[in-house]
Amino acid sequence: MKKSRVGETHGRLTILREYQSPCKKYVNCECSCSCGGSTTKTRRHDIVSGKIQSCGCLRIERLREVSPNNPRNRKEPGTLKRDDRRYKMYHNAQHRAKKKGIPFTISMDDIVIPEVCPLLGIPLVSTSDKTDPRNPSLDQIVPGKGYTPDNIWVISYRANALKWDATLTELKTLVENLEAL
Repeated sequence: MKKSRVGETHGRLTILREYQSPCKKYVNCECSCSCGGSTTKTRRHDIVSGKIQSCGCLRIERLREVSPNNPRNRKEPGTLKRDDRRYKMYHNAQHRAKKKGIPFTISMDDIVIPEVCPLLGIPLVSTSDKTDPRNPSLDQIVPGKGYTPDNIWVISYRANALKWDATLTELKTLVENLEAL
């Protein structure tokens, strides 16, 4: 193995440890990045030559500079992120509309999540369990009409599940029979 470069800094990376690659052709490095990140299994030659300059943080910063309006690249609070519930509702609905061949003309601003389900009166709470009855769910008011601003609302997952394939007549009959018990 050539001279050790442990402790050297190249770009944003500082080499912490060097070791032989499994194929015995290269020297790999574990590095720490000035942003706090790290890399493993990075070829020493790629670090020293400048081909790899960071743990990936530099690429993300450059993307933010190039396209600052992309919701994924915004840092300021109040912007839409991938973990924002409305973002997920929007993109899942977009996918369903394309798959079913129905209109999709909404924007994320059209999706308003109320505090309480307008149909069942239960509080809406976003959880990681997709089938939690309290999760907000984007619904077409008239099924099949599409995702248009005048045909969507956010209701609970439970209310949406009840609406999936039941007709109004079936629901009325169900309620009448339950009340008769």
